[in-house]
Amino acid sequence: MGNVKLNYIQGENGYSLVELIVAIFLLLITLAIGFSFFFFGLNSFVTGELNSNVQQNVRLKAKYISDEVRYATEMEILATKPSDAEFNDSYNYMYLDDGKIMVKKGAEAAYQVPVGISEGIEFSLDFYGNEIETSMIKFLISGKKNEGKKYEVSSEVSVLNLTYIPNVSGTAIKYRDKVFLVITNTDLNYSINGEPYEHKFLARGGNPPYYFTGQGEIPLGLFLNSGGEFSGTPANEGYFTFKVTVTDAEGDISSHEFTIQVKPPKLGASIETISGITSLRISNVRNAATIKIYRVNEPEPVYTFDEDGDTYIDLVNDISLTNGDYFTTQTVNGVTSERSDVINISI
Repeated sequence: MGNVKLNYIQGENGYSLVELIVAIFLLLITLAIGFSFFFFGLNSFVTGELNSNVQQNVRLKAKYISDEVRYATEMEILATKPSDAEFNDSYNYMYLDDGKIMVKKGAEAAYQVPVGISEGIEFSLDFYGNEIETSMIKFLISGKKNEGKKYEVSSEVSVLNLTYIPNVSGTAIKYRDKVFLVITNTDLNYSINGEPYEHKFLARGGNPPYYFTGQGEIPLGLFLNSGGEFSGTPANEGYFTFKVTVTDAEGDISSHEFTIQVKPPKLGASIETISGITSLRISNVRNAATIKIYRVNEPEPVYTFDEDGDTYIDLVNDISLTNGDYFTTQTVNGVTSERSDVINISI
């Protein structure tokens, strides 16, 4: 018998079994290396996103804390979170509770620092006074999520309304906000020419007592005193814009611009018969007034004319009004009076 060769099984143009096995093996190695790089890159991306999220949240919370304490008027660093019985509704608190940074303002319920997305991040927070007892407060905040990298920010804030902060440390602070000086009642009712008017400007915040001044176009006949009383009897119609400024005991100021509307007086209207002529008497008319006569329940005036004083209108020869109920208004300097009392015309 002839010799049988078992080394190769191949056709004219085919590959041997060994070559196929080697090729598959090399392919598997290449795929394994490729997948290793892919999963490494994916894991690096996820880890980077996780760390970036933690960094962003820590920075946002550090900024919130800085902004919150900068204008405090009282500050005390506490060793740890107060118990429920120790909370005082006259103060605000910031503290660490089970890895979360919490804020409690007055009688409100406590809530997490309202910036960023804190889900799954565990925070730590420490406050420090200053060794030379200046008005600086330091804090160290850090965050970590799952097995991600820990990220921390150290910051120092000058508390502008305090002269010093004791050199103590803790994980909580008790503080009061500065209430900025502001004029509170900013809505002015309209006034009517020739009628007494009274308004009291009020303020809050800052340090009383308050001192009020006014500048600008205050209506003739109205006056503002230092206590905020704005009163008198206006003598001209129109819209008047002026500025009220309040100053507190420390010299802080706050201003607000106001516009007051002074309306013309309500017209008097009556039917009178003089020498057999039935007339509509209109009184209380201001100079350069535009008079309008309306039929009740109709939107447009039935008669409009200009006058400089009280007048009589001949209801037979001057104008023709059908029987019914009417009222009148006058407009001066762009401001319209209240409606007159309803009059009944029956001729």
